[in-house]
Amino acid sequence: VQTLLGRFKDEGEDWLVRSDAADALVELGSSLGGHSDLLTDTVQTLLGRFKDREEDRNVRQSAAYALVGLAPFLGGHPDLLTDTVQTLLDRVKDKKEDGDLRWSAIRALGGLCPSLAGQPGLLIDTVQALRDRLKDKGEDGDVSSHAARILAGLAPSLGGQPGLLTDTVQTLL
Repeated sequence: VQTLLGRFKDEGEDWLVRSDAADALVELGSSLGGHSDLLTDTVQTLLGRFKDREEDRNVRQSAAYALVGLAPFLGGHPDLLTDTVQTLLDRVKDKKEDGDLRWSAIRALGGLCPSLAGQPGLLIDTVQALRDRLKDKGEDGDVSSHAARILAGLAPSLGGQPGLLTDTVQTLL
């Protein structure tokens, strides 16, 4: 894992090698799930590269895709889940961010949907950010479309939040 993280972090490496390293980390996901320190280091590395605006765009997208693959293992790590969701939400909300990267952040949030059900604060923040993207008439069509799909997937988790569920359904209509 440390070797793969090193390859992923190495800015002198070709983006494709770095992307393959991220893919390999996902393949090791079930093994990482049992090692909290390795999972934390891996996710923090991916988040760091995803946040870095100076990083190669392809590497940033690879980081987001890897986060989707590691999403099933974050549910048992509430602090790591919170860091991940907050980082992704920051990218979703940032209109200066590239549309493809906002789409990647929304996709990653979609992968985290099952884990959000047990985290009402994160769930509410996620729904509100996605609704804002959907309502924004100037938003990229792919971003809006994906935000709608993720919101539809989150709707069953909103049963305990009737006002939020109603507002979300109205936004989708």
